[in-house]
Amino acid sequence: MVASPSPRTMMSSSGHSASDSWSKVTQKLSLAWTPWDGMMLYATHSEGYKSGAFQSQTNLPSTAAQPVESMARDCSSSGEPSQSKS
Repeated sequence: MVASPSPRTMMSSSGHSASDSWSKVTQKLSLAWTPWDGMMLYATHSEGYKSGAFQSQTNLPSTAAQPVESMARDCSSSGEPSQSKS
């Protein structure tokens, strides 16, 4: 179960306020296969998410009330892990 996000509210010193909310459930899938002793192959895919925010480093109330949008990214990799020999 995923809880619904509570809205984030920004209040400036000049009395301007803004509110917005951001949330996302992300996934990760990893597979590993050992076809024979000493050999492993892998693949992974994941989603990344950066929540939105309000700009806090500004002196302009109109700019501070504008939210910065959230970002989502996908990442995949596959291969054979290297082993160091002692």
